[in-house]
Amino acid sequence: MQAKYKISAAEQRGLLLLLILSFIYVIVPYSIALLHPTVSPVSSDLESARWQVHQENGGDTAGVGKIAKSDRQERAYRAGAFEHARGSQPDTLFPFDPNHLPAPDAKRLGLSNLVYSNLQKYLQAGGKIRSAEQFRKLYGMTEETWHDLEPFIKLPEDHKNVIFQRSAETLQANVNLQTASPKELMRELKLDYKLAYRLVNYRERLGGFAYIDQLKEVPGMSDSTMNELSGRIHLTGEVHRIHPNTATAEQLQAHPYIRYKQARCISEYRHKNGPTLTLDRLKNLYGPDTVTFRKVLNYLDFSTPAVNDSVKAPRLPGQLSQ
Repeated sequence: MQAKYKISAAEQRGLLLLLILSFIYVIVPYSIALLHPTVSPVSSDLESARWQVHQENGGDTAGVGKIAKSDRQERAYRAGAFEHARGSQPDTLFPFDPNHLPAPDAKRLGLSNLVYSNLQKYLQAGGKIRSAEQFRKLYGMTEETWHDLEPFIKLPEDHKNVIFQRSAETLQANVNLQTASPKELMRELKLDYKLAYRLVNYRERLGGFAYIDQLKEVPGMSDSTMNELSGRIHLTGEVHRIHPNTATAEQLQAHPYIRYKQARCISEYRHKNGPTLTLDRLKNLYGPDTVTFRKVLNYLDFSTPAVNDSVKAPRLPGQLSQ
């Protein structure tokens, strides 16, 4: 039985040759594809077009450059970046109302898809373009497009009247800066969102505003904005005070009016002398900087048992524990 199924040496060589041929049949096509990648039809067509123009122009390469430029623009268009971010040159300029601008008219005016999309989103959210400057601030609007379109922006009188009505309503608003949230500042005072959040952040670092002029210290607050806010804001509520005889150096230097060096000096003084820091000793730490010293006095509370004051100020929210 064993001799019946035995494979001869010739048959073994035949099987080995068959395996080798099968291996070559499978591997060789992949090897050729890796070593000699096929050229895409688009590239082939482009090369053919370049060569044809080259022959027609008698060897002139100007036409080839035009095809290369056209090819780059075509690829950018397919990616969506060129058409989305940049508008085309206006076909014709005509008076228009941004609040009622169909897509075909926007294209004729040279508005990019990005600007027109942002305009539609703003209008669908309930907004209205009430001034030419407001139209200019649309995201994606270029200076070139703006200068072309600005003389042709026509807004109905009812839109302009709403501006004056809202301005009169806004002037009547009187906001407490000690408690107002960023959203309230944006809604009632029409502050930019960045400025509103900076104002609230600086107020929290201070522990509250002691007087209106401190708004000038808010990053981004201009004199013109201060003038606009005049008469429309007030301060109601106490500021949060710090106990210099109990607060840590980190807590002290977190205040805008107490620098790192001054906070360390206060901490070292208490370490050597105990909680006996007084107003006069603190004044020496500020030296000639009397302006900052007068400002910081609004946020310090020396009425602690450590300095034996007879009157103890009531504890305010956010004060450090003694």
